[in-house]
Amino acid sequence: MKSGLLVFFLLVAATSARAQGIADVSQQNISGHAQALALGSPFGQSFVPNSLQPLVGVGLATVDGTGAGDIQVSLYRSDAAGSSLLGSPLASGSITVAQIESYRSGVASPLWFPVYFDKPYGQTPGEHLAFTISGGGTLDFYYASGSAYAGGRLLADGTKDLTFATLIPEPGTASLFLAGCAFALLGVWKRRNAWMRADEDSR
Repeated sequence: MKSGLLVFFLLVAATSARAQGIADVSQQNISGHAQALALGSPFGQSFVPNSLQPLVGVGLATVDGTGAGDIQVSLYRSDAAGSSLLGSPLASGSITVAQIESYRSGVASPLWFPVYFDKPYGQTPGEHLAFTISGGGTLDFYYASGSAYAGGRLLADGTKDLTFATLIPEPGTASLFLAGCAFALLGVWKRRNAWMRADEDSR
């Protein structure tokens, strides 16, 4: 049983820490860009998830990597208006300057990069969530004016939405996670049957 559980937890760790993600919620319109300080405090975006798949991170869009600093992202519940954070962080993650630079491509702008959480969050479709962004140096973040995304808003400015995406596991990654669960449960079932047989033989 221990070996099965070990594989299970290793699969969970691999899924949460370094798995590639695909978009669940996204707002990809662009009206302008600004540094974090100009977009208010707390700096971040509220949203309403669509998928039952766990949330593994967020995707951010910046003008380029000039002036980048390490970024930390934290996930919270929000009020129904999407303007206030509720309680303590549900998950958090970070990305270094070197990692941001690794996502540069031949396309000058926008520069999209993911920030993965240290552990996935089991989101529920329809709940109100938000993420905050701290650090980043002097990066310019893209945003859209007006109600580009109806399910949320820039936390400190209800007239704007961040250009962003929320990330869930790719289908193959989700299958790997489920396989790990099944493998662990199979180990528990086999060990239980062995104990029962041993108990019957001793009577």
